[in-house]
Amino acid sequence: QSLSFPLATRLIGNDGISEWQQDENGNVQVRPALSSVSMSARLVGLNQYFLGLAHSATLVGITPIDEQPAYELHADVLGENMSFYVDVKTALLSGADSQRRSTRYRAYKRFDGVPVPTEIRETSRGSTTVTTVNALHFGVNVRAAAAVPPPRAPSFPAKTEVRDHFESPQGLIALRVILDGKPLRVLLDSGSSGSVIDLDAAKQLGLRTAGVDRVQGASMLFGSIARAQELNIDGIAFRNFVMRAVPLRLPSALSASGIQAVLGYDVFAALAIRLNYARKEISFLSPAAFSYSGSGVSLPLDIWSRLPRLDATLGASDTARLIVDTGNQENLVLYQQFADLHARDFRNGLDSLSDTGDYLPMRRLALPEFSSPTIQTEEEKTGAGAGGDIPIKISNVTRFHFADYTFLDVPAHVVLHPTGAFTSQNADGLVGVKTLAFFKAIYFDYPHKRLIVER
Repeated sequence: QSLSFPLATRLIGNDGISEWQQDENGNVQVRPALSSVSMSARLVGLNQYFLGLAHSATLVGITPIDEQPAYELHADVLGENMSFYVDVKTALLSGADSQRRSTRYRAYKRFDGVPVPTEIRETSRGSTTVTTVNALHFGVNVRAAAAVPPPRAPSFPAKTEVRDHFESPQGLIALRVILDGKPLRVLLDSGSSGSVIDLDAAKQLGLRTAGVDRVQGASMLFGSIARAQELNIDGIAFRNFVMRAVPLRLPSALSASGIQAVLGYDVFAALAIRLNYARKEISFLSPAAFSYSGSGVSLPLDIWSRLPRLDATLGASDTARLIVDTGNQENLVLYQQFADLHARDFRNGLDSLSDTGDYLPMRRLALPEFSSPTIQTEEEKTGAGAGGDIPIKISNVTRFHFADYTFLDVPAHVVLHPTGAFTSQNADGLVGVKTLAFFKAIYFDYPHKRLIVER
């Protein structure tokens, strides 16, 4: 499938063995195919439920659908009550309704005698998608047509490793890059599933913008899609680089340092990145030339959600799925749902949590399709982050085992009343910079789906 957006196109494919997605910046994600839909089901859509007698339906009456009379039938499909509308004249489906989705087939066309819906309108959660089928060909080598595409790699200079020093406002990673020939100060954030630029900065830089886009934080941030002809990081060129342009409203300490954009998954996915927090050094390595032969610990990363997730152990034996977040300056952040279920992991149980009465500024800098919670804190804990503030409680986790190392009595921020991006949908919490800085070197190697740490 090719999904077209203003200034951007995404591809989704499944060859029966692997399912994959390629985003607007050419990054490709692959995982084993978890499920497949038969070609006949894709062609005829919900008509498949009327091809056999597997489901019984109750005729309610005749109702107009798109001003045409249709039989209304109620049926239970896979445990869900659905209403089907069958065109009186053609006996083909006009549409169907369920609790979660409304579907309308507004046009059909026959391909080699097979009637196929060619204008499909689907509405779910207030969003409407219209699919148009222009052509259909039988006898095609489907697996070859749906093969995993190669990623679109950035242009590397002659050397395969570029080293630089980074500034560290609030303990984070700030870089100076060139965007369409103009300097820009950015934050490098593994906890962001996409790249975002402040809307005013995008206008000042003269970036091409189009469409309406939104970024989910504690509240919804609205803006547009922006595309630069070239993002240049120390000579590494990303061409036709797509970002989200929204009002960032970063915490005051960051905005005062001149940061106007956040680079997330789009950069991490295309490079191998080595960090040394003690020396404030960063190395960008070409994935094609990078191989690791050191004595560090290699951990498998799950990046399907566009966030670097791995498993760690809290307390004696409780497994937590955590996001490794260079945009979070704390040791450990846990979501309330996990904390409630694992009170034994805290020094004196959940009763030990101190209600600070303060608020932790929270921002979510991500593509709307992917969850990407990122926290920024300030010393006063009163500044506003993009998307709003959220209440926290602070306590200590008795034991935190991460990357073959055990940390005792670890400060943990527990996010109360999760909302927006700050939910447990993608993880149980975050590993922040104070933990990452314990290591001499950290390698983010998305192309090989691993995190390597050296002590």
